[in-house]
Amino acid sequence: MNPLQCIAFNTYGTGNFPGAPEDIPLEIRKKMGSWIYGCDQCQDACPRNQKRLKQTLVPDAYLEEIAPKMDPKVLLTMDDNYFHNTVQQLLYGYIWEKKFLQRNAAIALGNSGDEGVINLLAAAMEDPEEIVRQYSAWALGSIGGRKSKNALELKINSEQSEKVKAEIVSVLELL
Repeated sequence: MNPLQCIAFNTYGTGNFPGAPEDIPLEIRKKMGSWIYGCDQCQDACPRNQKRLKQTLVPDAYLEEIAPKMDPKVLLTMDDNYFHNTVQQLLYGYIWEKKFLQRNAAIALGNSGDEGVINLLAAAMEDPEEIVRQYSAWALGSIGGRKSKNALELKINSEQSEKVKAEIVSVLELL
């Protein structure tokens, strides 16, 4: 197995672990779908799990309780307090900085195709973290349309990071 092609690894390792690649490859971003942490595709494919996966399970009250706390819209805009006191408690120490979850949330929102999140992503283009701005630009491009294009064109001249500018330019070329 190549961990560089693993969606789960890319949600928590890329940019976060020593020796891991800095960026999530474009082809992996689309495959991430709405996953912001892990993915479980290997669990679904494993022959040993098939009997359990076919069972009708009782809804998990705990998972239903925490699901709204892990909504990509909430994660993209979370502050340090929310990250440390709510989200990080659920991650068992794999993600030490909120910017990586914000990156993953931006990817999930971009993959949603929901034009209703364009304003949220455009606001994230003002985040102090370069990685959040970079992946928010990608997400705007993934959603596409005139409103996304306008948000990116407004930002390109004021963006200080060359990496983010490069992402904006590559996205605008596709729109």
